[in-house]
Amino acid sequence: MMPKILFIRATRKNLESLAAWVQRSQSMALDTAAIRQEVWFSGHVQGVGFRYQTRQVSMEFDVSGTVQNLLDGRVHLVAEGEGKEVTAFMDEVSHQMSSYIKDVETSEVLDPSGLSGFSII
Repeated sequence: MMPKILFIRATRKNLESLAAWVQRSQSMALDTAAIRQEVWFSGHVQGVGFRYQTRQVSMEFDVSGTVQNLLDGRVHLVAEGEGKEVTAFMDEVSHQMSSYIKDVETSEVLDPSGLSGFSII
């Protein structure tokens, strides 16, 4: 069975709307269902401690994943865990790093691959 994938594109203006939408969509699904969410952040997101701060934030949540700089200047973040944990984690990263974020693209899969720990690539 193919996993369900959802793509979202947002600008900095509607990051709060995106966070609210993600929260609503997550609450409609089972909060305890395991999910995998991938986010591509663009803006001034490299060279500002984005990956380090993301890893620090991950320690406050029950999530596993990776964060890495991409050659095109974006940061790619992958997080897996229970829906409510992943949502809260992504909200906190977006909140703490909002002054650096211009655009956000998100993909969500309801069938995570089983990552362990959280690392900077």
